[in-house]
Amino acid sequence: TNVLVGYEFQKGTATVYDLSGRQLQHFDITDRTVPVDLGGMPEGIYIIEIRTNVQNDSVKVVKAINKQ
Repeated sequence: TNVLVGYEFQKGTATVYDLSGRQLQHFDITDRTVPVDLGGMPEGIYIIEIRTNVQNDSVKVVKAINKQ
């Protein structure tokens, strides 16, 4: 999953949380396209928090298994 940050920034971090608020991942970011690996995680809703030197944002991501 990629998250696109809609503004230029110099440095920042991305943190992935589950709905109970448990931190699952935390890493530095330097590019507007932020790759987030949800491959090993179960279906569910995750919050990706992007903190940069410009502003802070959160994105809700729904992971679902495609059953075809």
